Amino acid sequence: MNFIDENQPQVLREPKKSKFLKVVVPTIVFLLLLASVGAAVYFYKEVDTLKKNANNTSQSDTTALVNAVGKLILLPTGETPTVATVSDLSALQGQAFFANAKVGDKVLVYQKAKTAFLYDPAQNKIINVSPISDQPATANSSTTANSQSQVSGSSTKNSPKN
Repeated sequence: MNFIDENQPQVLREPKKSKFLKVVVPTIVFLLLLASVGAAVYFYKEVDTLKKNANNTSQSDTTALVNAVGKLILLPTGETPTVATVSDLSALQGQAFFANAKVGDKVLVYQKAKTAFLYDPAQNKIINVSPISDQPATANSSTTANSQSQVSGSSTKNSPKN
């Protein structure tokens, strides 16, 4: 005996979506989206802060270096020097100014005064002082301090300025 009437249309029921698919999955997606936006904002602010502090740090480092060197020798006034650190001695071979240089030494270049100072912070000594010329540096005689200036090979102690 079959109680189903074959003439009546059959109603197909949609399967019920589980509570997990309706509530939990969208909640997880929303929380992940919120966390990624929060992380992006946090890291953007951190990078911005580091950029601002990098300028302040380099200025304070330059000031501290100028103060240390200024205790050993009279430095030009009225300008802030360009500061470089000796990092590759092989690139400086053949330049008399860098003959006694070591990795980590500092070069202070005063453009207006046309003078360069080589300073050893480990020994707290001035290693060399030299006038600079306005001639563009060649590929064989570039300095780490400034590619527009060439440090001459003699010290100002024993030779006159050109």
